[in-house]
Amino acid sequence: MSKGFVISVLSIVLLLIVTGCKQEENPTKENEKPDTVFREEDINKASEMIALLEDKMLEFQKKVTKSVESGEIELNNDASKDALNDMADDIVLTPFLEKYPNSLKDEDVIVSFESTTSEPCPFGNCTYDGIAVPEIYYEKSNYSVYTSKEFKISQLIFTDATSKFNTGNDEEEKAHIRFLKSKSGNLILTSNPFIVNDSLYIDELDEEFLSIKSDVPESEIETEEKAFRQEVEDVLAEYPPLQ
Repeated sequence: MSKGFVISVLSIVLLLIVTGCKQEENPTKENEKPDTVFREEDINKASEMIALLEDKMLEFQKKVTKSVESGEIELNNDASKDALNDMADDIVLTPFLEKYPNSLKDEDVIVSFESTTSEPCPFGNCTYDGIAVPEIYYEKSNYSVYTSKEFKISQLIFTDATSKFNTGNDEEEKAHIRFLKSKSGNLILTSNPFIVNDSLYIDELDEEFLSIKSDVPESEIETEEKAFRQEVEDVLAEYPPLQ
């Protein structure tokens, strides 16, 4: 056996050993979600934002209950709606936006709740004595990131989330919890059960854009695509510059 052959074999063995060591040092994670926009700290922050909204919604519900019991608020008149919205602004929205500025599209948003009654409603005439607020169920680890090829932005989506109002017998429904991320690093809530505002689903924008090719005559496709792009750009212009 030649000396050169032995050296070649030893070199190959050493190469295999080194490669194996590097693979052990950097194992592949099966559940790793590679993404250049949303990182682990963003997922944690998103969960903290949701938790704060949950806490503030429950605080709002308790204060409304006390106000109804004391006679300060009467839920069975039109004026109560404005009073409740003002309370929701003070208890839910203001502290949330103080902690997470620019996390909502604009300040013209409404907290989601519904009036409840503990008594039967004969002929639909209910005497309301409380409110229900949404509660949500989701796993922080169950998320996906959708990146639009058409509009070049990404959206964080908590998958398999459900919600229902926390009194009564309502069944759980699909909940949409979605975030965008600004170039300055702020997370922006674009859909959640607690806040009533204009939701933004990036995947649906893509689907609508792609459907143009099959929904309009060929001669009109280019014009329709251009018009739709402009509409989307106008919507996105209402947000800070996005990643």
